[in-house]
Amino acid sequence: MAKHAAAETVTGKPRVKWYWRVLFAKVWLAAAFLFLSLLGAGVLLLMASADSSLDASQRWLALAAGIGVLASCAYLGHLALPRRRLAVVQDSD
Repeated sequence: MAKHAAAETVTGKPRVKWYWRVLFAKVWLAAAFLFLSLLGAGVLLLMASADSSLDASQRWLALAAGIGVLASCAYLGHLALPRRRLAVVQDSD
């Protein structure tokens, strides 16, 4: 019983293994790469909408797709950034 009591009193944070840290960094790098790829695809579609060698219907579709992709990038960026909350000061009167 003394062994269990000593184990319960141990405090402190457990150490994170190095491979979990490397995995975390790899996931963030992959996410950044995919986000930049999506952003580049949106810009490419907008540039394709200005190409005069395409038909008008293809240019309109490229414009709509480019706006949609860039809007989804803006939404994902909005979700990724932390929200700032304004502090509300209340009077105690």
